[in-house]
Amino acid sequence: MGARGPIGSEEIYFQSTGKKVFTATAYSDDNVRTTRRDSVYVKEAPLPLLPVVMISTTRQVTVNTPATISWVSQNADYLVVDYVSNPQSEGSQEIIFTTPGIRIITATAFNRAGYVSASDTINVVEPDVVAVEDILILGESGVRADKGEAGMEMKNAAVFEVQTAGRYRVLAEVWYNSGDEQRNESFYLQIRDGAGNVKTPQNPNAGANRVVEDEAGEPHTATRGCGLFNLSAGSHVIDLYHYAKISAQYPQFLNGPIDGPESVKILGFKLVYLGN
Repeated sequence: MGARGPIGSEEIYFQSTGKKVFTATAYSDDNVRTTRRDSVYVKEAPLPLLPVVMISTTRQVTVNTPATISWVSQNADYLVVDYVSNPQSEGSQEIIFTTPGIRIITATAFNRAGYVSASDTINVVEPDVVAVEDILILGESGVRADKGEAGMEMKNAAVFEVQTAGRYRVLAEVWYNSGDEQRNESFYLQIRDGAGNVKTPQNPNAGANRVVEDEAGEPHTATRGCGLFNLSAGSHVIDLYHYAKISAQYPQFLNGPIDGPESVKILGFKLVYLGN
């Protein structure tokens, strides 16, 4: 740093990691020298969380009829979305196709930690059809098995409106943040309509419910199917439950005992219309 006055402070930026030793030497008028040392350890800056991206499209449209591409993302430095120029963190755009066929639409979110992609399809057909847009719900929710009975459920994990009654496939964007340290990050959903009626899935695998099993591997996000639900028009809420709540009655999905922290973290939901 060179010669400095008797009192002061400065900011220094390091280009490499490791222990950095500072030495200060003071000289008196009679040339008496005093030296002191101190050090700081410089470590790598932590990477941000991986980005999250969800995409939906008009499931089916006729030739020369606008199809909507919708997307929403978090933690992204920038996005690439097919058929969209300079997409923002969330938005939608209409695209018109002049020939029939299946189009695969992909959205990719990037940041310093890496990238995540999500895809959906548009079926462009000749005859007229009724198009129902997907329902996207972005927002964190979670449950924990080690917090007792109260921690095993989260009411109103997501609130949404159904415009077209019918069968819907419910997908969840799950953040498996513990890797393989927790082996029972499993959950199931129920849906309540505006009158308080509880809807359970039409394809259950544990009594009336459908358990979404833990997914092994390093920390990652994954889109997981949560079941098929028959929904009426109007307002609905998704209730999230930890598998521990029913594991005693339906133990077939246990990956060992639940005797410590076992948590589930959801980043968002997507509901896909399947018809009447």
